[in-house]
Amino acid sequence: GRIVVVDNVDNAVKIARKFDYGVRMVTIEGELLVPDGAISGGAFKNNSNLLGRRREIDELEKKVKEYLKQEVLRDKKAEQIIAKVKGVNSIAAAKAKGAKIAELNQVTFASPAFVTLTGSSEPALSGAVAATAKGKFVNHAVKGQAGVYLFQVISKSNRPGKFNEKEYEQRLKQKAMQYAGNFMQELYFKANVVDNRYLFF
Repeated sequence: GRIVVVDNVDNAVKIARKFDYGVRMVTIEGELLVPDGAISGGAFKNNSNLLGRRREIDELEKKVKEYLKQEVLRDKKAEQIIAKVKGVNSIAAAKAKGAKIAELNQVTFASPAFVTLTGSSEPALSGAVAATAKGKFVNHAVKGQAGVYLFQVISKSNRPGKFNEKEYEQRLKQKAMQYAGNFMQELYFKANVVDNRYLFF
């Protein structure tokens, strides 16, 4: 294969990036840069993987840019929908403007409202519903993760009985023990962990 001679490591890294890290290079001082990103020899005593790290940083930057682009597009779409439904004061009026209607049952703080139409859990919607009185239509749109929501609270009730702190704490401890047991099972089956402890009866 080809070997490119360059004056220094910085320029080698620039050239490697330009050619998608597919070129083998050597600097005047004897540093060798190979396509996998490793740098060795010459005045560069440390066998560091600078090109590999640079490539990883480039890939992460691309992912972050794509994520931010999607967030901005989602926010713009939400703004358009909010502008479209401005002034809507009933479920029928929302439907007339093209809204899709779904009924949600048992909206609680214990778990976010799950909207089947969007296939998404919506914590913001749970909070908004909790703050709304029974029978009231909320005409200020709630921007969620997968949609913009207007809603009416048809019914509202509290669970019977008082909150029992000790009982709740016990349930949490049981769940923690269950999760720990599940984790250990995963280690046994997927990570080939062997328990060599003696069992005493």
